[in-house]
Amino acid sequence: MTTFLLIVNRCERFDGGFDSAITMARRRLEAGKWALYANTPHKAEMKAGDRVLVYLAGAEKEAKHFVAAATIAGIDASARACQAYKADGPDALAEPPVAVLSLTDARWLSAPVPVGSVKDKLDFVPKGTNKWGCVLQRGAKRIGEPDAERILGWRP
Repeated sequence: MTTFLLIVNRCERFDGGFDSAITMARRRLEAGKWALYANTPHKAEMKAGDRVLVYLAGAEKEAKHFVAAATIAGIDASARACQAYKADGPDALAEPPVAVLSLTDARWLSAPVPVGSVKDKLDFVPKGTNKWGCVLQRGAKRIGEPDAERILGWRP
C-alpha cells in the first residue's frame, strides 16, 4: 500500500465567487470521487488499495490542515467518467479531469491536524526552512508510511 496526499484548494465559481477548500473536500469525499488533472503528479502511480490523506491548502482559516483519509477503490480515465465528474459542484470553474479516483472508507480525522504542528517530524518536508509550503502544492504528493502514521496519529 502506498499513501498519497490529495491537496485541495479553494475553487473559483462561474459567478466569480469561490468555494472554500473544506467545501471542495467535503463534496468530493461525500461523492466518493476525486478528479485528477493533466498536471497532477503521481496519478500514474495511484492504484486501488492505496491510501489517501486530504490536505487543505490555501490561506483560508481552515487551510494548512490534514483533515481526512480514504482508500482508493479504483481509477477511471475513460472519457465517459471524466465528462460525468460533477463532485466539484455545478458552478465550479475547473479544467476537465483526465482521470477520476473512486474513494471508499472516507473518514474525517477526529481533529484537523495543523501542518505547523507536525511539519518538523515529516520526512517529506525540508528541515531548517520556513519555506515548506512548496512541497504541498500541485494536487497530489506521494508520502512514506512513517509520515502517514505521524499525521494520522497526531494528538493536540
